Amino acid sequence: MRVSFEGDSATALSFLSAAEQELFGLKQRMGALGLNQGSFHASFSNGEAYAYGYVLPTGLEAVHIVTAPGPDEKGPLEYADPTTPDFLSGYLVSGKLVEVPTQGGKEERVRDFRPGKSCLDLHGEEVSPGANRVRRLAIRPGDIAGLREGEPIAQASVIRPTMYSGTMRMVIQFLLGLGKQFSDESIYDEAEPPLPDEVIEKIEDEAVEGEDETSYESTVKSQGVRIRYDHRFQRTHGLIRAADQKWWVVEISQGRGIMMMRLPLCRHTDLPEFRQKCETLSDHEAIQVLDMFGGFPSGEPFPTEPLAVESAVRSGRIIRAKTSEEISEFYSLSGYSSIMGWAFSDSGSEAHNTGYTYDDQGYAKGSHYAAQMTVGAFIDVEPDELAEVLKGILSEVDRKKKGQVFDEVMWKVDRMSKQDIEQFLEVSDRHTASDLFDMVNEVTLTPSAPVSCSFTRVSEGYLYSRAQYGSQVKFPEPILEGCISAPLYQQNGALPAVSCDTTVHVFFVGEELKWVKYFFRPSKSEVRVMVDNYTGREDIPVGDFYYERHTGNFGIAPGFYSNNFDDRVERGETIYTERYKRRFSGYYEILTPDLGVGDRASDYIDRDFDPPIPWSSLVLQPLTVWRMAKFSYEKWTSLRHGHDSRAAITIPMEDRCSYYYTIEEGNAGGMDSYTFSFEKISDPNVGYYNTPAGFGDNTIQGVSTSYSVGSQIWPNHQERIDFANSGPWAPIGANVGDIVTKTSIDLGAFSKEESTLIQPRFTLRCHFVSASEHGVVEVFNQSKTGSDFYPSRWFMLSPDPDSGFVDVINSTHNALGSADTLVYSPDINATERVLKGKPDDTILRTVIPTFIGPLDA
Repeated sequence: MRVSFEGDSATALSFLSAAEQELFGLKQRMGALGLNQGSFHASFSNGEAYAYGYVLPTGLEAVHIVTAPGPDEKGPLEYADPTTPDFLSGYLVSGKLVEVPTQGGKEERVRDFRPGKSCLDLHGEEVSPGANRVRRLAIRPGDIAGLREGEPIAQASVIRPTMYSGTMRMVIQFLLGLGKQFSDESIYDEAEPPLPDEVIEKIEDEAVEGEDETSYESTVKSQGVRIRYDHRFQRTHGLIRAADQKWWVVEISQGRGIMMMRLPLCRHTDLPEFRQKCETLSDHEAIQVLDMFGGFPSGEPFPTEPLAVESAVRSGRIIRAKTSEEISEFYSLSGYSSIMGWAFSDSGSEAHNTGYTYDDQGYAKGSHYAAQMTVGAFIDVEPDELAEVLKGILSEVDRKKKGQVFDEVMWKVDRMSKQDIEQFLEVSDRHTASDLFDMVNEVTLTPSAPVSCSFTRVSEGYLYSRAQYGSQVKFPEPILEGCISAPLYQQNGALPAVSCDTTVHVFFVGEELKWVKYFFRPSKSEVRVMVDNYTGREDIPVGDFYYERHTGNFGIAPGFYSNNFDDRVERGETIYTERYKRRFSGYYEILTPDLGVGDRASDYIDRDFDPPIPWSSLVLQPLTVWRMAKFSYEKWTSLRHGHDSRAAITIPMEDRCSYYYTIEEGNAGGMDSYTFSFEKISDPNVGYYNTPAGFGDNTIQGVSTSYSVGSQIWPNHQERIDFANSGPWAPIGANVGDIVTKTSIDLGAFSKEESTLIQPRFTLRCHFVSASEHGVVEVFNQSKTGSDFYPSRWFMLSPDPDSGFVDVINSTHNALGSADTLVYSPDINATERVLKGKPDDTILRTVIPTFIGPLDA
């Protein structure tokens, strides 16, 4: 069993036994249904930690545990506290961490960061053109044992903005650029105009008193901005725009349901004076972020402590739109991949996802769910003047013991009414600060905004295929470091085929929902004879005959269709034809049983096939002289395999909102043949004679025309013999020795067989659909014939059940800023990359970068 985890290693190991029990239960369910592939997911610690795992046909058993990041013991420990943070922008090529000697010793930096032009203009002392080793971005992602062992890496090497959906992609890309601040003054702190006097005064007071700093802000000072927003199936974070145009963070998770909170912003970045600072610096990238979010997103997540979550819900800062029980129907499904989280629209008003399960018979069934949400305007409350008094009393508690609940209670006090505050102040002298804190914590306030949320199953359908090489939908799975095939292939051949029209993949481009459906209709092989004037007439030697047969699995070929592509077609028929041309070609041999070549065994066989025996009732039959008619036989056959197609959907490793659509269509060719031969039939007219031994002189004594009573060989014997009958021919009185054929004619020497192979002919087309500015991109359009035809990995299972081979495909794009950069793989398992848009950097044709900060063209 392979075990891996990310987050705090000690916490993850504490859940290992529970995760192993989940894996054991999965294997029992698989055994009961006769399955060889399955997955599980489980939530721990009220949703803050979770685990998922797989059992695969290759024999792989894997468990992965996710927790909140622990302390970064190897990371930078220096504290810096600028009034407002600044950021870098560009793209990271490597993500590996290296130690660089400095005057004071060594410091850790991330390799191969390439800044954009604006970043160079504003941070010329920190970065230079080309590849840089940057200290600010050397932030570890927490323990990721088992996933990327080897050299130490930065979080930007495993997190890419396009793993998320909707507007959250922009937030993630911006947060990656914040990194860790190493200066107490950012470029904005030094720029004009200064912040308002009252803000500066408050900042100075807090610096002296050490108050009003949240737990998250304290962590960021020491560790930098770690990405705490999730993108996985079990927990997904997205953004929704409220009625007042402000952004809220949404969590949809197995353990905590659907929760919402206002998007946290870095302090003071929402002030008009801060925007003026950005304008003074001509920092257009920063202005784009301000225009979008009203400030710089801080990256602060939902509380990680369960008690703090409930405290925040009571205060109204967090709004629980749906409980975990209300969305448990969806989480009874398995995810097609652990990282296929909910797909949000850009406005966040909708989020969709898919999953699957097995019914009691062992059929896989896929489901599509949707959450539709609204958030009203934030209810702004002016803190009462007594709020600071109550907060001062509550601040006397042991903050470490209260944990994140402390921040939630402080936030609540600022929204409490004057009457409520006065009531607590009146009893404050009769309670300890800790007791008073707990009393305030239990107060429930009105939610900070009205919200609505509906959660529905949009559709459900079967997943069925009996083709290991055929239609495939593959999803990215980090545990495998590659793709995993969805459970289309039904290994139990005893289960009857079922119709499928099932949504397997969904995401948004802007507000447009993109969907992909799998389509399958049961069919059976059929034979249809279209024309046949030959069957039953096979023994007729003269005429033109034709036979045509159509075979195939008639109906629409299995595959995929979407709101971008629909190439569903009727399967073509395999057509087989036979055409015959048979003609009389004259007489060619006169035979007797004792003279010339007539004593050949083959001639007796011929006469057994077509025996014209006029005296079958006589005991002593006279000798006969007969002749053979010959008929030329020509036969043309044609085999044409019908048109067929197969389609594949492949979602790349780093891009949640995209897919490759690959279709192979054409036919397997066929064969043409031509055959020429002669056939012999005995003329029913014969002469009879006696030899000297029989008191004769070998002269023909008489003639007879007569037919046999029938033949068990040829069903149309009488008609067949007629074609060799041209009337009496044997001259009475002629000596048979003078007329018999003395030299054999080998008709077989005239036989001929020719065949022509018709090469298979296919086209393989691939398009890439993404939420990038490039939309739909043609990846390739190939024609394959004959020896160029080969099975393609697009249509094979991953992992391969025989070899264990895992397919890989990659893509990412810039999500924030005006640069229209798209980098993607030109084929499945390709190592090179295709670059569209700017910047035109050669390195981007060899790697999948991580875009950092707002990147302008």
